[in-house]
Amino acid sequence: MPNAPGCKDASGPGSIPRAHSDLAEGGLFSALAAIAVASMAAIVKWGSHGFSSEFLVATRFGAGLLAFVAMGLVRRRPFLYRAAHPVRCSLVAASWVGGIFCCYFAIRFIPLTDAVLLVYTAPIFAPLLNWCCLKKTESPSVWLGIGLGFVGVVFVLRPGADVLQVHALIGLMSGLLFAIRLVINASLTGTESKETITFYSLGVGWLMGLGVLALTGVHVANWEHHLFPPQDWLRPWVVYPGVLLAVVALGALCMLQAWFTSAAYEHASVGEAGPFRYVGVVFAAFLDWLCWGQVPDLYSVLGFVFITTGGIWVITHEGRK
Repeated sequence: MPNAPGCKDASGPGSIPRAHSDLAEGGLFSALAAIAVASMAAIVKWGSHGFSSEFLVATRFGAGLLAFVAMGLVRRRPFLYRAAHPVRCSLVAASWVGGIFCCYFAIRFIPLTDAVLLVYTAPIFAPLLNWCCLKKTESPSVWLGIGLGFVGVVFVLRPGADVLQVHALIGLMSGLLFAIRLVINASLTGTESKETITFYSLGVGWLMGLGVLALTGVHVANWEHHLFPPQDWLRPWVVYPGVLLAVVALGALCMLQAWFTSAAYEHASVGEAGPFRYVGVVFAAFLDWLCWGQVPDLYSVLGFVFITTGGIWVITHEGRK
């Protein structure tokens, strides 16, 4: 896989080997981005029985756009960007919104760990989409990683289980939609800046979220009677003041995730930083235990092992011949 912008290529003649500290920083930022994703998922799970999925999606993108604009004003940089490929930028946003909506809906019914894990099937789906849509061939090593990943998916979906299987399939759809986003986003490399893609993703995403919210009759839900704290000991801390704080946190985490991801690729290539994303699944499991008292079962553990192994294998071997 080609190196990210700003990374030195240690394979070419006369090149200077990258310092271990540089790779460590790239891995750290990638892990922090994954932790931000897990944290946003936990906030959404906390509020999922008090707010509709469409309201949460609109709030998530609206808060992120507000944070993006505020950061542009503080840094005295423009926050309105003209895209050379507005249709593709909008498709990136649409696939992102769809993936987040599926994830947020699934989080209502399946463990946080499983939902985050299914999101991280995107690197496994991406080579399949490249092969189906772009006729891009991959090495046998990549197909081995894809196979391992889908063995893990089988464990997470628990074939033959009750209605939770359907909700897990919706969670899996989030991974597919995020893979579509990865493929389209890769086609914009070198033609659109990170700021332009971020602006389109947040702006179009917010408008789509508002559109869905309007089509459903602005369904927000009666949170004063239905919003519940994860455990009794959290009750004084998270019920009423937590609603406002959750909106602020979603916006901040949305911006931090994008910043951490960009910082990761400034220090390491996609293949080097990618495996550290799976730290987010471990962090999600920790939040599941801390806030909801839920310990991952054997199926989730096996799914984590296979999906993580397959995903890391694909990330580190994609593009090699």
